[in-house]
Amino acid sequence: MALVWYRAIPLPSTHSTLAKVTKMYEKLKSVSLKTSVAAQVKNLQVVSFDADWKEIYVGVVRKDTFTAECPNNVPEAAKVTVKYQAKDKENAIISTSKWCPMENCTLLVLGSQYGLQIYDWDGSNMVYEFDFLEHGVMGDEKQIVGAMARGIAALGNSHIAIGLHTGEILLFHVELVEDSYQCRMVGKFRNHVSPITDLASSNTKQGKVLASGDSSGIVTIWSLEEESGTLVQMAKMEDWAGFPVTTLCIWNKYKEGIVAAGFGSGHIRLFSIPDGRVLCEIAAHNGWITGMDLASQSGLLLSCAEDGYVRVWQLATKGPLAEHWFSKPVEDCVMTGAKFMDPRGSAFCVCAYDSPDIQVFAM
Repeated sequence: MALVWYRAIPLPSTHSTLAKVTKMYEKLKSVSLKTSVAAQVKNLQVVSFDADWKEIYVGVVRKDTFTAECPNNVPEAAKVTVKYQAKDKENAIISTSKWCPMENCTLLVLGSQYGLQIYDWDGSNMVYEFDFLEHGVMGDEKQIVGAMARGIAALGNSHIAIGLHTGEILLFHVELVEDSYQCRMVGKFRNHVSPITDLASSNTKQGKVLASGDSSGIVTIWSLEEESGTLVQMAKMEDWAGFPVTTLCIWNKYKEGIVAAGFGSGHIRLFSIPDGRVLCEIAAHNGWITGMDLASQSGLLLSCAEDGYVRVWQLATKGPLAEHWFSKPVEDCVMTGAKFMDPRGSAFCVCAYDSPDIQVFAM
């Protein structure tokens, strides 16, 4: 398929099409957390516990603490505060976080320069701890040159993948034994020379698929062989090296699936699964893309960047693969994450560096 270009440049207000889509979302409210937000790409997580997506929680990281609250009026909603405490180690910095849906429950996974910790969704109980030093994952004299753990993805309901600064991916198997979860590392896989920057996963016609990106701009597509607990490389995209991969998403509604990759150059590129062909390149932002999310039911793609804009793109199975739907500047802030608040994409939220406020936008 030929390369398609889209320009995400704000047009004059006389342009009727843009005038319509810019009114698609309006700011609904702001939710204040206990702590401000760290300067970390994709530093915003969302999880839901009901079909209507009313009891949802938004969470962010600041230094060694993960904080989350429910932005909606839900009686007895929890207030989540989890502090990463490594034994005999000080000054832990959470470098990546994610709620991972597993069999019959959701787990909170936190990564730092010292290792990984897996908790119940609200941090009330630690399920598993993986210490880097004990397992031969060496650091740079305890200095955080680049995030030690970066990128978390749940593969199905029994595997969790973690990206490392070494370019390796750790794969863990999680299973429910009686009333408790047991975790164990089943493999270590490497196809990147540079540090991993993000991971994304989805169930597609090809099975359980994982995408990984690194700081040099290389994207790799993997498939999971569940019986052997092995990640098998399907494709490696090296033609776009030069700017780091900052964000990844997978949409499984288009043919065999699409990997959406955001780059430090401000571009979003869509790659086909399983062969890794580039289907579309979007000149999305004038700056480092710092957040991206996909509404799985509607195909809406959300992005935010250092240029101060949050934008929404419509992915489609027929007609143009990607179209620009919405663009709005968020003033006086450096956005560090953006997430849809339901699988339809009817609302989204963004967070900003050094601010405790989560801004919510809705149709």
